Amino acid sequence: MKADLEVLRETFGEIFDSNDTKWANSKLQAEGYSNKLSSFEFVYWLEVFGDIFKATDVMYQQLQLKKLNIGWAGPCVETCVRSLEAVREDADNIYDRVALSISPPTSRKRKRNTRLDDFVTVAGGAAVLSHKDERRAELFEVVDTMLRCIKERFGGLDQFKFMSLLDMTKCGQYTKKFPEKELSELRSSVYGKLFDLGALESDLRYVYRAGEFKVKLDELVQENHDMKLQDTLPEFCKLARLGLTIALTISSAERSFSALARIKTDLRSTMLDTRLSNLSIMSINSRVMEGLDNELIIDRFAGMVNRRIKLIYRQ
Repeated sequence: MKADLEVLRETFGEIFDSNDTKWANSKLQAEGYSNKLSSFEFVYWLEVFGDIFKATDVMYQQLQLKKLNIGWAGPCVETCVRSLEAVREDADNIYDRVALSISPPTSRKRKRNTRLDDFVTVAGGAAVLSHKDERRAELFEVVDTMLRCIKERFGGLDQFKFMSLLDMTKCGQYTKKFPEKELSELRSSVYGKLFDLGALESDLRYVYRAGEFKVKLDELVQENHDMKLQDTLPEFCKLARLGLTIALTISSAERSFSALARIKTDLRSTMLDTRLSNLSIMSINSRVMEGLDNELIIDRFAGMVNRRIKLIYRQ
């Protein structure tokens, strides 16, 4: 980031030093941007949020995936929380790192802030905070707010710990010691009544011994379907489908509304619900549609009933 800031400062400096009178407004804007990039406050918060976004961007990208499943969402969130806590602990180092390139302001304002009692030093009866202490306290407030929101939003993931039963990377471990605790958590959850737990335990023991199943949950469900395991391992297949269908975020619903907005335009305001629903499904699952053979679809459609248009030629 330091190298990028230097490049930006040089670029804005060259624009400001230009003698071309036609770019007077651009020169003023370049001067303003250059001053902003030389501000300790701006660069400090740029550094802070750069570290924060490194932690949150990974989780955000994972939560936006269409193939998101509850099986690995918990570890993903826990990784983000640990990264944010590391940023919190690194508050003083961030300040010192920025201070090496830009001197922090020397003039201080005397102010009393009861919310920051832990960082207050008493001088002459008035509470005075150093500039570094203020920035540390503000960083703590930002990170603590984010941690609280994440824990409130994803705090319910604890009730899905039984999904680790589908962690195919632990087949060797589970073969030696069956995960009784996770099975017990499934029994006590609201989903426990959906399963024959005795049969599920038998299915899982066989799966762990075999150890040849897909690791990703969506691929595991597809493999179960292709191999028709729902007849031989019905409870295991049911658990896999449950893990794939539990909604973790509303991103899928948001994408559906976006698709509806693109399909039902003002020129299609009289479209009936059935047609709108079918077009929406085709739009949302566009990747599946791209893999279909259009000729086979046309032949099947043409052969359903006799039509005035000769879509196919019959012998």
